[in-house]
Amino acid sequence: MGVALPVAPVTWRNAAISREFVLIQAREGLNFFIGNNPDATGTCYVRPGEAYDRLLRWPQLEGAHGEAASKAFYYGKALSFIRDEPMAWLGLLGQKLVLTWNATEIPSGPDLPELQIQTALMQLPLLRFGVLAPFALAGLWFGRKHRELAVFT
Repeated sequence: MGVALPVAPVTWRNAAISREFVLIQAREGLNFFIGNNPDATGTCYVRPGEAYDRLLRWPQLEGAHGEAASKAFYYGKALSFIRDEPMAWLGLLGQKLVLTWNATEIPSGPDLPELQIQTALMQLPLLRFGVLAPFALAGLWFGRKHRELAVFT
Protein backbone atom coordinates (compact mmCIF):
# COMPACT_ATOMS: atom_id res chain seq x y z
CA MET A 1 0.00 0.00 0.00
CA GLY A 2 2.87 2.37 0.77
CA VAL A 3 4.07 2.13 -2.83
CA ALA A 4 0.68 1.78 -4.51
CA LEU A 5 -0.85 4.94 -3.01
CA PRO A 6 1.58 7.44 -4.56
CA VAL A 7 2.12 5.43 -7.77
CA ALA A 8 -1.55 4.76 -8.65
CA PRO A 9 -2.55 8.37 -9.41
CA VAL A 10 0.54 8.89 -11.58
CA THR A 11 -0.15 5.65 -13.46
CA TRP A 12 -3.79 6.63 -13.95
CA ARG A 13 -2.82 10.06 -15.28
CA ASN A 14 -0.20 8.58 -17.61
CA ALA A 15 -2.75 6.11 -18.96
CA ALA A 16 -5.31 8.89 -19.48
CA ILE A 17 -2.85 11.03 -21.42
CA SER A 18 -1.02 8.39 -23.45
CA ARG A 19 -3.84 5.83 -23.71
CA GLU A 20 -1.21 3.24 -22.80
CA PHE A 21 -0.06 1.65 -19.54
CA VAL A 22 2.83 3.73 -18.19
CA LEU A 23 3.59 2.78 -14.60
CA ILE A 24 5.45 5.87 -13.39
CA GLN A 25 7.38 7.64 -16.08
CA ALA A 26 6.51 8.11 -19.71
CA ARG A 27 10.13 8.51 -20.79
CA GLU A 28 11.58 5.40 -19.18
CA GLY A 29 13.06 4.15 -22.44
CA LEU A 30 14.56 7.55 -23.25
CA ASN A 31 16.20 7.74 -19.83
CA PHE A 32 17.61 4.23 -20.24
CA PHE A 33 19.00 5.24 -23.64
CA ILE A 34 20.50 8.49 -22.30
CA GLY A 35 22.35 6.45 -19.69
CA ASN A 36 23.39 3.63 -22.04
CA ASN A 37 24.59 4.73 -25.46
CA PRO A 38 27.96 5.40 -27.12
CA ASP A 39 27.79 9.11 -26.21
CA ALA A 40 26.80 8.56 -22.56
CA THR A 41 29.09 10.10 -19.96
CA GLY A 42 27.66 8.63 -16.76
CA THR A 43 25.81 11.84 -15.98
CA CYS A 44 22.68 13.52 -17.28
CA TYR A 45 24.43 15.17 -20.20
CA VAL A 46 21.34 16.03 -22.25
CA ARG A 47 19.70 19.25 -21.12
CA PRO A 48 16.44 20.78 -22.32
CA GLY A 49 16.91 22.41 -25.68
CA GLU A 50 17.37 21.48 -29.32
CA ALA A 51 19.43 18.33 -28.69
CA TYR A 52 16.82 17.01 -26.26
CA ASP A 53 13.98 17.88 -28.62
CA ARG A 54 15.75 16.01 -31.45
CA LEU A 55 16.12 13.01 -29.17
CA LEU A 56 12.39 13.15 -28.36
CA ARG A 57 11.44 13.26 -32.06
CA TRP A 58 13.83 10.47 -33.08
CA PRO A 59 11.44 7.50 -32.57
CA GLN A 60 8.70 9.15 -34.63
CA LEU A 61 11.14 9.89 -37.43
CA GLU A 62 11.99 6.17 -37.43
CA GLY A 63 8.30 5.18 -37.52
CA ALA A 64 7.70 4.48 -33.80
CA HIS A 65 4.46 6.13 -32.67
CA GLY A 66 3.07 6.17 -29.12
CA GLU A 67 4.65 5.70 -25.70
CA ALA A 68 5.07 1.93 -25.95
CA ALA A 69 6.69 2.10 -29.38
CA SER A 70 9.01 4.95 -28.30
CA LYS A 71 9.99 3.03 -25.18
CA ALA A 72 10.77 -0.07 -27.23
CA PHE A 73 12.73 2.04 -29.74
CA TYR A 74 14.98 3.60 -27.08
CA TYR A 75 15.47 0.30 -25.25
CA GLY A 76 16.34 -1.37 -28.55
CA LYS A 77 18.98 1.27 -29.35
CA ALA A 78 20.50 1.06 -25.87
CA LEU A 79 20.51 -2.74 -25.81
CA SER A 80 22.13 -2.77 -29.26
CA PHE A 81 24.94 -0.62 -27.87
CA ILE A 82 25.33 -2.94 -24.87
CA ARG A 83 25.37 -6.02 -27.10
CA ASP A 84 27.61 -4.58 -29.83
CA GLU A 85 30.09 -2.75 -27.59
CA PRO A 86 30.23 -4.65 -24.28
CA MET A 87 33.65 -3.32 -23.29
CA ALA A 88 32.60 0.30 -23.90
CA TRP A 89 29.45 -0.34 -21.86
CA LEU A 90 31.45 -1.91 -19.01
CA GLY A 91 33.72 1.14 -19.10
CA LEU A 92 30.63 3.33 -18.86
CA LEU A 93 29.42 1.31 -15.85
CA GLY A 94 32.83 1.83 -14.26
CA GLN A 95 32.56 5.56 -14.91
CA LYS A 96 29.11 5.59 -13.29
CA LEU A 97 30.49 3.73 -10.27
CA VAL A 98 33.30 6.26 -9.88
CA LEU A 99 30.85 9.15 -10.22
CA THR A 100 28.46 7.57 -7.71
CA TRP A 101 31.17 7.36 -5.05
CA ASN A 102 32.61 10.75 -5.93
CA ALA A 103 32.71 13.26 -3.07
CA THR A 104 31.49 16.04 -5.38
CA GLU A 105 27.80 16.53 -6.07
CA ILE A 106 26.89 15.83 -9.72
CA PRO A 107 24.41 18.41 -11.00
CA SER A 108 21.18 16.77 -12.09
CA GLY A 109 19.46 19.95 -13.13
CA PRO A 110 20.34 23.28 -14.65
CA ASP A 111 19.91 25.18 -11.37
CA LEU A 112 22.06 23.05 -9.03
CA PRO A 113 25.38 24.96 -9.34
CA GLU A 114 23.59 28.23 -8.59
CA LEU A 115 21.81 26.66 -5.62
CA GLN A 116 25.11 25.36 -4.25
CA ILE A 117 26.56 28.87 -4.32
CA GLN A 118 23.47 30.45 -2.75
CA THR A 119 22.75 27.77 -0.15
CA ALA A 120 25.30 27.53 2.65
CA LEU A 121 23.95 24.14 3.75
CA MET A 122 24.79 22.55 0.39
CA GLN A 123 28.38 23.80 0.68
CA LEU A 124 29.06 21.78 3.83
CA PRO A 125 31.52 19.00 2.93
CA LEU A 126 30.06 16.55 5.45
CA LEU A 127 26.74 16.46 3.61
CA ARG A 128 28.25 15.17 0.38
CA PHE A 129 27.70 11.59 -0.71
CA GLY A 130 31.38 10.67 -0.80
CA VAL A 131 31.60 11.46 2.91
CA LEU A 132 28.21 10.15 4.03
CA ALA A 133 28.22 6.90 2.02
CA PRO A 134 31.15 5.26 3.84
CA PHE A 135 29.46 6.01 7.17
CA ALA A 136 26.20 4.57 5.86
CA LEU A 137 27.97 1.41 4.70
CA ALA A 138 29.77 1.12 8.03
CA GLY A 139 26.41 1.41 9.80
CA LEU A 140 24.98 -1.37 7.66
CA TRP A 141 28.03 -3.53 8.35
CA PHE A 142 28.08 -3.04 12.11
CA GLY A 143 24.31 -3.29 12.41
CA ARG A 144 24.06 -6.58 10.50
CA LYS A 145 24.15 -8.72 13.65
CA HIS A 146 21.36 -6.79 15.33
CA ARG A 147 18.10 -7.98 13.79
CA GLU A 148 16.17 -4.95 15.06
CA LEU A 149 18.59 -2.64 13.20
CA ALA A 150 18.69 -4.65 9.96
CA VAL A 151 17.85 -2.70 6.82
CA PHE A 152 17.76 -5.77 4.56
CA THR A 153 16.16 -8.80 6.17
